[in-house]
Amino acid sequence: MNFKFLFILGLGAILLAGCSADVEDEMLGKPSSTETGADKMSSKVVERPFKSKADGNWFLVPSIDCEGLLPYSIEGTGNATHLGRFDIEGTLCAFPPEGLYFLTVKFIAANGDELIWESVEPFIDQNGQYTGGIFECKGGTGRFEMAEGTITVNEMLETTSVDPATGIPLSGTFTNAVTGTLAY
Repeated sequence: MNFKFLFILGLGAILLAGCSADVEDEMLGKPSSTETGADKMSSKVVERPFKSKADGNWFLVPSIDCEGLLPYSIEGTGNATHLGRFDIEGTLCAFPPEGLYFLTVKFIAANGDELIWESVEPFIDQNGQYTGGIFECKGGTGRFEMAEGTITVNEMLETTSVDPATGIPLSGTFTNAVTGTLAY
């Protein structure tokens, strides 16, 4: 009798240890209690069309580290799907004679949520002028923390000031139109 009692008690303990809440939840189709916020977010990600129009200014800023390229700051405003009215902050590291343009741009919504974009393929016209490019979303903050996407930027730049000694553009304006997709 003692043996039967110990056997049943041992079998019960093994069964209870083997049936954790996660296994039970998995069997019932519920999310695991160890699931991370990123896992939960990825199950809700939807790819959406993205469009924007913006304008603003660019200007030479020697304090930006561009590893030997010309450092420019970008500031402006625009209007976009999923953002509404937004501010633009960015940096441009460039060497126009070689067609080198590297941009990182933040779109900042009125509520402070940010989208961060990096250029992956600049568009250069036959005169060596930057005319936009393809950008990838590198995430952001708030509802865009895990955002991904790709946009095509068609841009018009106008130089308003040039260093007379070097011919280096010092400042100017931009206008652009953007189309692409954004998943968040």
